[in-house]
Amino acid sequence: MSSITGLRSGKFTSINNTGEIRLGNQIDSGTVGQVILSNGPNQAAAWGTNSANLPNALTMGTNVTLASGNASFNG
Repeated sequence: MSSITGLRSGKFTSINNTGEIRLGNQIDSGTVGQVILSNGPNQAAAWGTNSANLPNALTMGTNVTLASGNASFNG
């Protein structure tokens, strides 16, 4: 594995990253489609599956067509 350069510690309001984001002691970069999950206070973040649920059904007005041509939206 190549070395990791440019590591910075601190409290930031924004991050501009042009490389991979790696997590954990094994410096894991995750797999395609995974998202970073919070495991709560004082716990390490981890890679996981996006399981977000919309709180309400998506509704559209009349005479509206989705650009994809699909009749539904998968949030």
